[in-house]
Amino acid sequence: MVGPKTKGRTLVIVKTMVKSSVLAVATMLLFFATPAAIHAHAELTSSNPADGSALTQAPETIELAFSEDLLVDTVEIAVTNSDEELVDNIVVSTERNTVTTIWPADLPGGQYRVAYRVVSNDGHPITGVINFEYPETVVVEQSAAPEATQEEVVSETETVVAEPISDESIAEEPTAAEPAQDKTSPGISPIWLIIIGLGIGAIIGFVMLKRGASRASKN
Repeated sequence: MVGPKTKGRTLVIVKTMVKSSVLAVATMLLFFATPAAIHAHAELTSSNPADGSALTQAPETIELAFSEDLLVDTVEIAVTNSDEELVDNIVVSTERNTVTTIWPADLPGGQYRVAYRVVSNDGHPITGVINFEYPETVVVEQSAAPEATQEEVVSETETVVAEPISDESIAEEPTAAEPAQDKTSPGISPIWLIIIGLGIGAIIGFVMLKRGASRASKN
């Protein structure tokens, strides 16, 4: 027979084992029930343009969004073309979990590769690449109007041929240098008639005065 003391010890041991089991199960449940974000490292969640995009024109910016905020001083962006040449003058800015790269407007069309390396606030580095492409910009130049050929100019220009002038028409028409003579004789001005009349009257008076003086001397 089992004594009361033995039964008491057995119950204590059972209770202790039950508590330990419950605690272990609760710990496991708590661990697996914790959101994955607590255990997972930061990662790229989206990009604009998306990886593998075929754009119709050059983008203005490249945006990379991550699942956690980033350490600004650790952000590195490298852009290469299809010839694996590094593109210079890349301007990058970081705001919390988003990295924005201003795309150079003078880059020609083609395939491009954007490589990134960032570090999240938990100290975990994140690396990766995205690829995209866009066509060359076609500049349509307006062609100038074709110049007219010499034959077209001759056909469109009216040619005026002067008719020969006969000698008779030259004799009949007065030239501009020789004005036509006035057939009417110029008349005597009335002033000249008065002057001539006074002169004649003065002469007659002088003659008569002289004759009178000669007669008086004879008497």
